[in-house]
Amino acid sequence: EVEALPLGAIACVFRYSKAGETVAQVYEIEPVTSRGIHKLTLRQSQLSALAGEPFAAVSADGRALAVVWPDDNVTIKVGPDRESKILHLTLAGGLGGGVIGLTTTYGEAPGLPYISPQGGAAQPVAEPAAPLDCMVTTQYILNLRDAPGGDIKYFLPYNVTLTVTARAEGWYEVDYHGERGWLSAEYVEPKGNCG
Repeated sequence: EVEALPLGAIACVFRYSKAGETVAQVYEIEPVTSRGIHKLTLRQSQLSALAGEPFAAVSADGRALAVVWPDDNVTIKVGPDRESKILHLTLAGGLGGGVIGLTTTYGEAPGLPYISPQGGAAQPVAEPAAPLDCMVTTQYILNLRDAPGGDIKYFLPYNVTLTVTARAEGWYEVDYHGERGWLSAEYVEPKGNCG
């Protein structure tokens, strides 16, 4: 059973249970065609695994953002529309909770601060993993980041083995189903010639 939680004419959040876990998919509504454009997929296990991170997920274009609050409430933000409106849907105690707020603010895409470089901070320079016979296995549910120490793109499951495509000091770049990102070397088990 799928439940639709509309965010005005801007977006719709669809939530359902899969293997006993609540999943929410966020679709932005294209204004001209009313076509749904997938922005985010969130799983309750991802949210529960957060360890002090400021947000749960952000879409590639920054137009959708999910935030987990200290009380475990979750706010999903989508926008802006043509009038610069951003709609915020807040769920009590996680993805499966009741709606406790639907608010409107105005401004730029809510996820832009999380996908833009912050303050020009220097990032470690990646070097190719040579030779490319290095693999790593996640020891926890991990953040897949856009750069070493950068913004979170996705969450990777526990005990998945991935091929390393590049490395930087303390970090491995991996490919997860066509999505490249960086994992902290502290939380993976390397196998092969990983340098």
